[in-house]
Amino acid sequence: MQPGTRSHSGEPALRRVPVSSAWRIGAINTLDGAATAPGGFIGEYMIHADLSDRQDGWREQLWTRQLTEDRFEVTCLPFFTYGICYLDVVTIDSNHLVASVVQKSGHRTLRIALVADHQDRDQLHELLHGKVVEAALPHEWLQGIYLSVDLPPGTDPAALTEALKAPAQAGALHWEIDS
Repeated sequence: MQPGTRSHSGEPALRRVPVSSAWRIGAINTLDGAATAPGGFIGEYMIHADLSDRQDGWREQLWTRQLTEDRFEVTCLPFFTYGICYLDVVTIDSNHLVASVVQKSGHRTLRIALVADHQDRDQLHELLHGKVVEAALPHEWLQGIYLSVDLPPGTDPAALTEALKAPAQAGALHWEIDS
């Protein structure tokens, strides 16, 4: 999806933001814009999660809202960072890397990775996109093969996870739920 185009739901697509060697495509806007947070701090602030335990030098950038001088609320849906979900509150170190999670929001993240060279990839993309739109769940796609879905507190993901079982058994995708 190119900037300025429309997402599958017909909504205007958001800007592309580089993440390492990939592009992060925002299909939803979960940011509060220019709203003033407690303490007078304003809106959007980008931090990074260190993923070098998986690949040297690898990081995921996370959009946040600064709450206090040293606390940030996550306002995006992480694709690769474990243990951090939408609206969790984190602290950062002097390099703007996540240092700790200080408050869990109760949200969970359903992550799906389509196998890039699988013959059914495009059909699965459309099927899964339709399922999350039908369920009215906030979600983001990365490179058309990674899907991150917000599961707010109390959300039952059974209908979605049921749709994932057969494709996973066929080797067409991998999925997990993180909290």
